[in-house]
Amino acid sequence: MTLFRSLFLGTIGEHKMKCTSMLALTVSMFALELSAAQGRLVEGIAVRVGRDIILESEVHQTLQKQLSAQKRSEATDADRTQVLESLIRDKLIRKEARKLSIKIEDAEIENIILRMKDERGLTDMQLNQALLQQGMTLGEYKKTLEKQLLQSKVLQFRVRDRVHIRDEDVDAAMAREAENTVPIKAVRARHILFSAKNHGDEEARALAEKAIERLREEKIPFDELARKISEGPSAPRGGDLGLFERGQMVPAFERAAFGADIERVVGPVKTSFGVHLIWVEEKVEGEGPSVKERRELVRNQLYQVRAEAAFESFMMDLRNKAYVEILPRPK
Repeated sequence: MTLFRSLFLGTIGEHKMKCTSMLALTVSMFALELSAAQGRLVEGIAVRVGRDIILESEVHQTLQKQLSAQKRSEATDADRTQVLESLIRDKLIRKEARKLSIKIEDAEIENIILRMKDERGLTDMQLNQALLQQGMTLGEYKKTLEKQLLQSKVLQFRVRDRVHIRDEDVDAAMAREAENTVPIKAVRARHILFSAKNHGDEEARALAEKAIERLREEKIPFDELARKISEGPSAPRGGDLGLFERGQMVPAFERAAFGADIERVVGPVKTSFGVHLIWVEEKVEGEGPSVKERRELVRNQLYQVRAEAAFESFMMDLRNKAYVEILPRPK
């Protein structure tokens, strides 16, 4: 019995030691893995925006898309700064949207895509092909639309009480337009876009000036150059925007297009989408809207211009007040 008891207790002791060792090893390995994971997470953060973070992978991915669109291989410090500020802006807008309980439903995005397809006469396959030529999938395009809608709704909430259009402002704008004795109902135009998503204002304007030089010196047809360098979804069609009436384009673009001479390059023209060069192919004369309808259109245009300026001021103030920490760039 003594021998059996001794062997039995010895076996139990060995088993306990093995279990304890294995437990210690497991805990040790888990701690190491957790430590490594935390190290990777810290190393992967590019910016802290309040409680939100921007990962290095997001910065890298955005930079690569920008370089691909510009047909370049290496990013400069200025490129990285521009991308960081764009991503910070997105985070701040989303934070404001959360405060205002603003959400973008999938149905809203689908309706925009359906309207665009109907207006351009595109099938699903043609839309996907056009997007792929711009280096973008349908899913990425939907994310871009979601960002634009979110910004638009935040803009409406935050600046609508800051912008007031007086009747005198409308009268003055209509008087300036009346100097054009021939009423233009619609315009058929093409454009070359240097996207705000890919470039800062100065860089986009410089690229537009270079494009103007190419058009002038190399005698390249506008539609051919648009296919090569435009960053808009109309690029595969040579920048063709079709026939559009007043009120269908953003104000700055509309003013430039309706005021342009036929078959003359106009620009650079800056809008919220980026910097454009415009080529008007046709102007359709017509009676146009009634005075009452025209006043409403002009009022809306003035509102959009001033609202955009007010929103930029609001965003600058938001950026200055927010806690933003840009971490050292990983080596």
